[in-house]
Amino acid sequence: MTGARRASLSAALAFSALALSAAGALLGARGARPAPSTPAAAPLYTLNPADPAAAAALLRQARRAPADQGFTAAEGAWWVEGGRLHARGAHNAALWLPVLLPRDARVELSVRAESDEGDAKCELFGDGETHQSGYVLINGGWKNRLRVIARRDEHDEQRREDDRCAGRCAPRGVEQRWVIERRGGELAWYIDGRLALALRDARPLEGRGLALNAWEAHVSFGEVRVYDLAARGSPLSL
Repeated sequence: MTGARRASLSAALAFSALALSAAGALLGARGARPAPSTPAAAPLYTLNPADPAAAAALLRQARRAPADQGFTAAEGAWWVEGGRLHARGAHNAALWLPVLLPRDARVELSVRAESDEGDAKCELFGDGETHQSGYVLINGGWKNRLRVIARRDEHDEQRREDDRCAGRCAPRGVEQRWVIERRGGELAWYIDGRLALALRDARPLEGRGLALNAWEAHVSFGEVRVYDLAARGSPLSL
């Protein structure tokens, strides 16, 4: 190997190591990165389950939502109580909200596990109709053992997951604040102000749907807000 080729190879290896280190710092150092501040621009969409009109419209939609293949949603799987939207036995009958997500978006929502099993879900950039048509975020999945970001298939081996919160990912009765941001191909998920998981997608999904979801466990959702990160007043994420 010539000296010039050896130098070129060394430079390439050094660059690759730097790129992997940067990716690890961004995607692997969970909890080290605080959530970006809320944009100054007004929300593109707000859901307040305590609003009777909004709640009634969502419940009408919930009765039509299809469950996961081979399952049916329990009778009254979605309901409103105490100003929150509740789900139990929904079996992935996702509740798609009446909003179209911008390509670069921030979603804020209040989530609470109402049982020891955790297992609250949010789906983003889907087709607005079908479970697992977008990114699936699960907190306390598999008996409150995992946090997961999946691209279209929550059981796929390539999903991002973290089991360090096992048994306490979604504590019963504790309201958690989720912030989810996508900028370009990076999707970052924060829980109570700290980075939980992130996913970098070379081929970002183009769907615009946003859904709340659950499997068997009892979970509840409070206010949801959606921001367009391309709007004036939206801070850059550092």
